Amino acid sequence: MTEAQELADLRKRVTDLESRVRRLEHPGPPEPPSTDGQGAITGTVRYSGELTAPEQLRWAITLEAEAARLLPGEKIAEIFTALSSPVRLVMLRELIAGPAAPKQLQELLGYSSPGPLYHHLKPLQSAGIIERDGDGRYHVPAPGVVPLLLLLASAGDVAGEFRGASAHDR
Repeated sequence: MTEAQELADLRKRVTDLESRVRRLEHPGPPEPPSTDGQGAITGTVRYSGELTAPEQLRWAITLEAEAARLLPGEKIAEIFTALSSPVRLVMLRELIAGPAAPKQLQELLGYSSPGPLYHHLKPLQSAGIIERDGDGRYHVPAPGVVPLLLLLASAGDVAGEFRGASAHDR
C-alpha cells in the first residue's frame, strides 16, 4: 500500500470514528423495529417491576413483539378508555398507593357530592382496573399494580417525559 493510500485509509477511519462518536453522544430517534419483510415485527418486548411497599410485588413478562402487536384490541381499548380521563388518573395514582374509601376519593378530587365520583369509578371497575373490597374501599388488585405503573411510565415515555434520559436509563 502506498503512503497516499495509507493516508486516505487513515482519513476515512478517523471520519468513521468521528461519526460513530457523534451518534453515541447525540443519539437520534430510535430506528423503527425490524420486520420479517412481510410486515411482521421481529424481536421481543420485556417489562418488569419490583415493589416493596405497600406490599412486596414482583412482575416480569416477555412477549414476542409480533404477539404484543396483535393482542386482541377490545379489552385493551376498554382499559385505555377507562384511563383516558385526568380525574381517573388521579384516582388511579391514589389507589395504586393503597385502598381508599369513597369519601377519601371524593375529598381528594374536591367533589361536594358523590355523584361525579361514581361516574369516574364505574369505568375503572368495569375495565377490571379497580375493585371494591368488603369494607367498601376501592383498591387496585395486586396483580395489576406493576402493569399499571408500567402503563403510566410507558405513556409518559411516549409523551416525551423521559427525553433527557439516556438509552441506558430507559
